[in-house]
Amino acid sequence: MRAKICIFLVMAFAFSGCIGIINLGEIGINKNFGVKTIIPTTKPMMATQDGTNASADEDVHDEKMIITPGNDNQLQWQGPGEIFVPILLYHHILEHEVENIYSVNVSSFREQMSYLKENGYSTINTQQLAKAITEGANLPQKPVLITFDDGNENIYLNAYPVMKEFDLTGTVYPIANRLTAGGFLSVDQLNELIIGGWEVGSHGYTHVDLVEYPDALRNEIGESKKKLEEKLETGILTFAYSFGKASAVTKDWVKRVGYFSGMGLGIQNFHSEKDIWYLSRRQVNSDTTPLEFIQLLSYN
Repeated sequence: MRAKICIFLVMAFAFSGCIGIINLGEIGINKNFGVKTIIPTTKPMMATQDGTNASADEDVHDEKMIITPGNDNQLQWQGPGEIFVPILLYHHILEHEVENIYSVNVSSFREQMSYLKENGYSTINTQQLAKAITEGANLPQKPVLITFDDGNENIYLNAYPVMKEFDLTGTVYPIANRLTAGGFLSVDQLNELIIGGWEVGSHGYTHVDLVEYPDALRNEIGESKKKLEEKLETGILTFAYSFGKASAVTKDWVKRVGYFSGMGLGIQNFHSEKDIWYLSRRQVNSDTTPLEFIQLLSYN
């Protein structure tokens, strides 16, 4: 009798849960991953900036999708709460020999982008990430966020064509007072990236260390946003801290000026609501080996 009961329970569990767990080995052990098979009919309430509650978008729940096995490109509902998304950080992508640790040779970059594509990764932007953390959102099963600091022109010349070839997009953080400087992205180049699906944020007005020079907060955080929005065909809603340094005051400024996230440095690929104003990015260096690149995408 006990054996019959055990067999019945195993069969029932396999029947009812197989869809929900089919991708756990690929996605990870995060409790907020997985497919929601029960679609709520009520709209969630979200806090507005003035502290009142407002209804979420009309179709926020209608967008939820149930994942079927064997389709890595399907979307799935993730969040709200802690989610797993690797955020990679680059500075220079060079055709010639790399100049320093912040430069990656274009051939190595191509291999890295090829690895992402061949292993089922899809790029998202910071707005999608922030929404998933705070409200929940449909994301690819294996999302990755690729960011570029400083706004160097070689991002347009060398990184953009490679990423376009692999159907990947990125987020670039230019320095506002360098838009017309030699060696940096021009307004036309940035607008072309935007049309191509890229996201643009701010990396400050002059790239000042805001922890050491807090008097520069207004100019670096606020005026950089204003200038970039005047020049570009997009809203500037994400900020990358110079040198990855931010104090509580710095992060509060980023929040109050009207950004929805702040980018820092770190070693974590898990992100939660407490991290929104200092998201952990993992830097890809000139000496990053293929194995180390894979480890940057891991759960460790």
